[in-house]
Amino acid sequence: MNQNKQRDILQAGRLILTVMGPLLTGIVYGQAGGPNDFDLKLIADKKIVRQGDEFNVDAAVAVRKPGVLGWSYGVEHDKGLVEIVSASIVGTDLPTVFVDGFNQTRIISDTGGSKMGWMQAVVLSLGEERKELPISPRFVLARARYRVLTGVCNQPAQIPTSIAFSDKLVVPPSPPIDINLVVETDSVEPAVQEPADMTLDCPAQAALSLAYVLTANGKLTGDRNSTLPIIVGAKNLGAAGSAAADIQGWSYGLKLDPAVLEVTDLTTGNHAAALNGGAGPDFRAYNFRPLDQSADGSVKGVSVGVVVSLDAPDDSLSVPPQESRNLEILTVKSAITVDPGQPDRATELSFQSAVLGGSRPIENILVAGGQEILIPSDPAGQPALSLAVTAPTAEKTFKRGDANSDGRFDIADAVFTIRDLFYSDLHLTCRKAADVNDDGRLDIADPIYIIDWQFRGSGKEPAAPYPNCGSDASADTLTCDAATKGCS
Repeated sequence: MNQNKQRDILQAGRLILTVMGPLLTGIVYGQAGGPNDFDLKLIADKKIVRQGDEFNVDAAVAVRKPGVLGWSYGVEHDKGLVEIVSASIVGTDLPTVFVDGFNQTRIISDTGGSKMGWMQAVVLSLGEERKELPISPRFVLARARYRVLTGVCNQPAQIPTSIAFSDKLVVPPSPPIDINLVVETDSVEPAVQEPADMTLDCPAQAALSLAYVLTANGKLTGDRNSTLPIIVGAKNLGAAGSAAADIQGWSYGLKLDPAVLEVTDLTTGNHAAALNGGAGPDFRAYNFRPLDQSADGSVKGVSVGVVVSLDAPDDSLSVPPQESRNLEILTVKSAITVDPGQPDRATELSFQSAVLGGSRPIENILVAGGQEILIPSDPAGQPALSLAVTAPTAEKTFKRGDANSDGRFDIADAVFTIRDLFYSDLHLTCRKAADVNDDGRLDIADPIYIIDWQFRGSGKEPAAPYPNCGSDASADTLTCDAATKGCS
């Protein structure tokens, strides 16, 4: 329903409630009730809530005199603490007396789409049959569902909040929605308009034990061309059975030796990239082109600053105890050449807190559940990552298409190649084998080639070496660091 149509319905409801009351009553039943004969109440099914909780709030009326034929009201909440999920008459008492009237129970959003609250405007009957609310200590008119936001507790506290009736909600350009009952021919505003009062419990949290981790799959070939992905992750060091760490942001500095390593790329890791519905973190600052450095220029590397959510609804990266989640993928290549017969060149990467970042050094911090956790440089159990830059080896033999090196040529090879290309969480040990179309490049065309050849009956057989082991007759820059299964 578009906004103009909704506005027209609301305006029609107001006209019915305030101007046409005499036509709806048909017969006047004695003296109409006044403000003290009706109580409007908002009743929550929870008095104590915590981050992420969902709860219901019923809008109810106590009726001590007959003649209530309709009503309207708005309901507001603190958008900094809770969000509204739904508002309807499902599960209420209203369907028992509603015949052929007018009902508008819905969420109201501002022009930017932010959910401001909800409203209800009801006329029980527009036909000949008169309907009114029964005498009742609690007649439920509507039910709304709310959710407590996450990331709103930054210290132990008991935060009071209310969901309350409001006469300030507006569907532009209409006037504000009144709080009133239509009682016989009169518009009555109840003297009692009771809010739903709750307390957000932000308890003291158990201290989280977190660390940054670096993972590399294999050695780096010292030919100034081969690359190696390095996964930067966050690990929850808590004991099994302890709470998960809900990470809301992070920053760190990562030192490397630019005389040995060159950074070719720094991208968001697959776990972090899945946040916010696949949009990734709201704020990302990656400094690696050129390399970041300390104030005196003696330390060089990369620095990262990330905030998962800048606006509600908040998201976080949940890390269960004894597990890790990928934050970034750092891709490096050798800045040196290691000739055959020369020993490996050792180098390392290490986290540096308050070093990189020039005059405003970056601290190694993980923010989880509102807690700011300082991660010192190279803490116990978090050693630097040692890398070996090795001489190129004699080219291994392979079977073209066997990207995952399991000795087979099937759909798993297409999946493996896609994971390497776009997620960097798997590492091809023989890139020549993954170059199924033999064009000297590794790109999306290669997994498509596999699917066309195997499942669509199109394409053509892969170039040699296929289906037997062999060497690549084509001259290209792709490498094969390890023979595929069954080859040497």
